[in-house]
Amino acid sequence: MEPLIRFSMENSAFVAIGALVVFILIALYKKTLMPIVYHCVELVVYFLACHYLIWLGTALCNWYANETNPSEGYDYKTPAGLLSQNFADKTLYNPTSLFYFEVIIAVALMYLVVVVRPTSYSGRNKFKGDSNRGMDQRKGRGAPRYDRTKARVGRK
Repeated sequence: MEPLIRFSMENSAFVAIGALVVFILIALYKKTLMPIVYHCVELVVYFLACHYLIWLGTALCNWYANETNPSEGYDYKTPAGLLSQNFADKTLYNPTSLFYFEVIIAVALMYLVVVVRPTSYSGRNKFKGDSNRGMDQRKGRGAPRYDRTKARVGRK
């Protein structure tokens, strides 16, 4: 986070012009860009939640391993803060396979968000029925599925 703050303080004019251009583009192309922005924000939230769940699981495994066998001295770790540390640095992960596991989870999340539930550019509901969704009172109830009078014939 510190490099971003330092860059924005050193180049505040460029950052302000870039932010203005981005906001103008979003205002002009709102119907097309907002679903993309929502998906990006949703992906970031999912990535953060997944990263912190992996961090929590690693911390619990580390605690359990050190409690059950303190002579071994396990040191499982992942970076705790995404904003304060470089989460893409493999040296912060112990074992390194945790980094690859997190990348696989991120790719799976991207697949789910982008392919399984793609971005919709439509602002309307595409329901083709009547406005009351089948509750139109003008139509009759329709013919019954079978005639019940035949079932009572011959009974008293």
